[in-house]
Amino acid sequence: MKYCVLVIAIGDIHYKADAKEVLTHYFEKHGIPYVFLEENLSPELNYKKAHPSWLKMICHRILPGYDSIICWDLDLLPATPDTLVIQDFDLTRMCLAIDDTIRINGTEIHPSCPNFKYNCGLICIPKKYSNFTENIYDTFAPGTLQLWEQFYFNNMVFEENIDIFVLPDDINVFCGTNNFKMARLQHFTYGLYAKHLLTLHKYLYFLDVSGYNYPKMYPTRIDMINDLIVSGSTICEIGIFRGDFAKELIKLNPSRLVLLDIFEGIVDSGDQDGNNYITINLDQAYNNLKEHFSNDSRVEFMKGDSSTNLRTFPDETFDMIYIDGDHSYEGCKKDLLQAYAKIKNGGWIMGHDYEMNMVKANKAYIFGVRKAVDEFCLMHGQTIHSRAMDGCVSYAICINKA
Repeated sequence: MKYCVLVIAIGDIHYKADAKEVLTHYFEKHGIPYVFLEENLSPELNYKKAHPSWLKMICHRILPGYDSIICWDLDLLPATPDTLVIQDFDLTRMCLAIDDTIRINGTEIHPSCPNFKYNCGLICIPKKYSNFTENIYDTFAPGTLQLWEQFYFNNMVFEENIDIFVLPDDINVFCGTNNFKMARLQHFTYGLYAKHLLTLHKYLYFLDVSGYNYPKMYPTRIDMINDLIVSGSTICEIGIFRGDFAKELIKLNPSRLVLLDIFEGIVDSGDQDGNNYITINLDQAYNNLKEHFSNDSRVEFMKGDSSTNLRTFPDETFDMIYIDGDHSYEGCKKDLLQAYAKIKNGGWIMGHDYEMNMVKANKAYIFGVRKAVDEFCLMHGQTIHSRAMDGCVSYAICINKA
């Protein structure tokens, strides 16, 4: 069987040079045919102007004449030069390389559990499935929600109903017709533990995505707000806990900072990474924050249900609303819908806990935030502009009401 490795060579220029040198030595040592795909692919091939990582979807258009193509992200390097990673691939089948098991409270969770989205930076695409992946590119790239192309590969593992006709449902996961049900997903694709790969997550922050319709990545939410929010803005935060983020927001020099929370009862939470879990008395936290901001007339407190309190403000009041309150799907969706009415056109709706970044988080948590945000974006035609890669990832949506 004739095959080739297609390396998606994007990223920070210094890292890219080092990674290409490592991979070149590795491929030549093992006699593996390879091609590096650079950013300057012809516009005719990448007609959707998608981020280069999406081009693995059309790999057989880029490299015609192969029975199978193994797409390899540049941020995946062999842990040792003697390990032949692709020896386990069945080149006749769609193969995904996945991260090792995740531990939650000491319990091992298989990465293909539907509640987790694993890294899928190494994938084998046989020619016979190229029409399927090319249809994904033609239909979704660069995507209303600006998702990684890996999201769609991941969902091949989680969904049983996959047809060659790609149909989006309300949160852009795969659905299909009954004629593929009997074949079952496991006959179409299977997961492979990539125990011999070292994923260099830190280089995520240095991806060169200029010129592409793709989310910008920030190391932390502090970096994100400092870059996106201008002085004199009107800001609202939903879900205050003990006020650590509110104290960062006031450093942006807003003209007004409104803090919404129930401010009663005993609650627990972690930090921005989901670590260092603590339990606090919200009544006491409220009193402490009132004292802390007592001499700052720009800061206002509102106690009670956030979506109810938001209704009391005139439409298009705020330049930024940061949502970190009720993390259930229903609660977050309610806050988002109210926030949309109260945010100015061109303003920012942001929030916490969109997904987990297991490079920084010690534990994984399951929230309803991502589903609520994705559905909100589809409902109102919005896109995620940026993500802040704390352990609990923040999102930023630049609201366009045109």
